[in-house]
Amino acid sequence: MNKIIINGQKVCEIVNIGSNGPVVGVVGLVHGDETCGRYVLDQLIKDNGVDGLNLKLIYANLPAEQQKKRYVEANLNRIFPGDPSGKLEEQIAYALREHLIGCDFVIDIHATYDETPAFAISTIDNAAYEKIAAMTGLENYVVMTNKLANGKALIDFVNQNGGKGISFEAGKADEPKTSENAMNTVMNFLNGIKEEAFSKQDSILVPNKYVAKDVVIAKTEDFVPYFVEPFKLLRAGTTYGRDSQQEYSLNEDTFPALSVRKPLDKMVFLKTDKIR
Repeated sequence: MNKIIINGQKVCEIVNIGSNGPVVGVVGLVHGDETCGRYVLDQLIKDNGVDGLNLKLIYANLPAEQQKKRYVEANLNRIFPGDPSGKLEEQIAYALREHLIGCDFVIDIHATYDETPAFAISTIDNAAYEKIAAMTGLENYVVMTNKLANGKALIDFVNQNGGKGISFEAGKADEPKTSENAMNTVMNFLNGIKEEAFSKQDSILVPNKYVAKDVVIAKTEDFVPYFVEPFKLLRAGTTYGRDSQQEYSLNEDTFPALSVRKPLDKMVFLKTDKIR
């Protein structure tokens, strides 16, 4: 076990299991209140990993977990490659670099604050990443466009340094089934890599593929969203929220993703186009 200590505080743990096969990073607790990540990592340790894979299990933000918060000072998933003299999460990101570099694949576990079907996320849109997304066994796959992918997420860092990184949302963070969903998804992914499914076929069709093109934000402090169902067509002109002055709608059809009942960093939902 490797421990990362910053200012006398243990901020990360990295557990290595196995020595043969592809190096696969499994990351949990990038956001400290998304506890399904700990469940998966603990279970993989208990089960002694997966034969034929060299696993690197990363508990990414222990201070945020201890405080039951998304993050302590900054969103860890928006600041890679970090800063050794910056805010706490910037220092964590900087320290995690050496553990992420050298991974052939990385899967980053997340959960949401409102109900949603689980879905995979990539910041690169090509056949190789579609195959990886298909390995998760999830029905929905969202590609973040350059406009939304700021290049500083954990999976971006992996992609920029020779690996292939993908993340997924396992469901609503406080629901017991979300941990089970996360475990099933990670095992599908690991078994897919073990079986080298990505190299046995030229392409794998992902049933429901969406491209996220913009973020709908709360325009006023008193904005109240109307919860819109994720991955269901939201017609142009359909209201999605209100404030004290008016109701709001879009002038185009969209398929919402990451819908919330309370704005998260001003986000109400992602606007996506359904590709198939």
